[in-house]
Amino acid sequence: MALRLLTVCVMLGALSLWAQDVVPGEAVKPNNRVEVPDLPKIVAADNSAAEVAKAAVAIVLSAYGVTCERNSQVNSVIDDRTASSLRSLSGKVAGSTCEQEGRLLRLTSTFVPNASIHPDEVIHALDEDNPILIRWKGDLYVLWAALYDIQVYSDGHRFNVIRELLLIDPRYSDVRRFVSYKREKAAFTDIEGIAFVGVAEPEH
Repeated sequence: MALRLLTVCVMLGALSLWAQDVVPGEAVKPNNRVEVPDLPKIVAADNSAAEVAKAAVAIVLSAYGVTCERNSQVNSVIDDRTASSLRSLSGKVAGSTCEQEGRLLRLTSTFVPNASIHPDEVIHALDEDNPILIRWKGDLYVLWAALYDIQVYSDGHRFNVIRELLLIDPRYSDVRRFVSYKREKAAFTDIEGIAFVGVAEPEH
């Protein structure tokens, strides 16, 4: 798979992912699903924050056809302190390198805090087969799919309204691996944010 740089465009005045004050609109296309297929079953070596983070990052990078060697810099910069928040993890991953079959790849990472998450960014990334890191209730997950409605409002604007996020918990290999975050049952404030991790295009 060709290496590609995921460019995240932050829209001005963006609605939060679970905006509670949106005027109800007509669902012109309900129950849409977007997902990243065929992600490998990479499981954390143990339940420490560092190992869970390394596994989560490895799952995301696998979508780019990248498997970092064990001695890669990205693995050395992830420790329990770094992995204690998604913001700090994203900051460490950004600019770090990954060795793969003699190639040195530079990684990118963009952290988006809770209040700035826009559904279009999430849907676009998943549609491009790019999974996303997400921290919810203090635990790190890989966001690999979303269920959403396309709604139109009285002023003519159209919005994507996400109803459910499908997550991978890297700590487990059994049925506990797959977690569902539903808008109707979960508090959006429990999400610290999301991070878009990718691989920079090689310089020519």
